[in-house]
Amino acid sequence: MNLMYSPHPDALSLHELTPLCSPSLLRKEGELFANNKYIYVLSNYMGKNKYLDFKVIKKHARELRHITTDSEKLLWKQLRNRKLSEYKFLRQHPIVYKADFKGLNYFIADFYCDEKKTIVELDGPIHQDTIEYDQFRDDELKRKGIQVLRLKNEDLLNMDEALQKINAFLNLIA
Repeated sequence: MNLMYSPHPDALSLHELTPLCSPSLLRKEGELFANNKYIYVLSNYMGKNKYLDFKVIKKHARELRHITTDSEKLLWKQLRNRKLSEYKFLRQHPIVYKADFKGLNYFIADFYCDEKKTIVELDGPIHQDTIEYDQFRDDELKRKGIQVLRLKNEDLLNMDEALQKINAFLNLIA
């Protein structure tokens, strides 16, 4: 299950995206609520300073590593331990795209290769409803000099072809 980010009137700012918490936090905190597509973080969830810090971001990434999708598990088996052309990948890696006096805004990449500044994202069925958000995310990452390759879960049915596509994409980057 990939978690979404969503603007919400009760979140930190009307103009900024607020990172969402995991389902485990949803059960622990009364300040969080969900509808059928999004989990919203209310500003009073953030604690005294109301700003995210690196500890919160790392915790969120760790939680996502424990609830990976079947597609992510399949691809991770092929990418981990430098199996793909000696490129090192990190899984569920947080990337801060904005830091200011209000705190940190971040994305969590499915798979990140620091050597090539590239993210490989697996798009499942939920991404059909989040096209605008995905475009916003890709644009922000591009501004940071990070390339994004999006694969559909169905692309992994032919794993060799998917790995060739990833490898070709990485080799095109200088």
